[in-house]
Amino acid sequence: YTTMGGQGSKSAESVSDLPKASKQFVPTSVEVGRLPASANEFWRKQGKGEISTSSALQGYGAAYARAFNLSCGPSYKEFQQCLKTNKFDHLNMQSWYPKCGRFYELEEACRQNLLMSIDAKCSSELSGAASRPDSQQHLQAVGV
Repeated sequence: YTTMGGQGSKSAESVSDLPKASKQFVPTSVEVGRLPASANEFWRKQGKGEISTSSALQGYGAAYARAFNLSCGPSYKEFQQCLKTNKFDHLNMQSWYPKCGRFYELEEACRQNLLMSIDAKCSSELSGAASRPDSQQHLQAVGV
């Protein structure tokens, strides 16, 4: 998966300031694994690698990135700005969590809410993609 921990820009004024890596990405297996058991089978298949990352990126990566940027972009930027301002290593959670943890938790909650919203609004498209994971048409329908 394309990571979302790329370098931020100097300005924190707009969602368009998010790192270039965030132009196209899909939820990670960890994020998908946090969904309730009632979530669409599509997520389980993606999390287990039954739907390839490249297929998912091509199918709905850009649409997911746009939805993430609109919904969770501000939380993402605040978290990244906290890490950058305090010169924390993002891999050392023990060092940054006391100061930046609130921003991290807000972003994580936003990610889960976004996935649950997509799950609810795109149920038939997700089911179609789960039944035909090799079909770009079905994966692209998820991004509509």
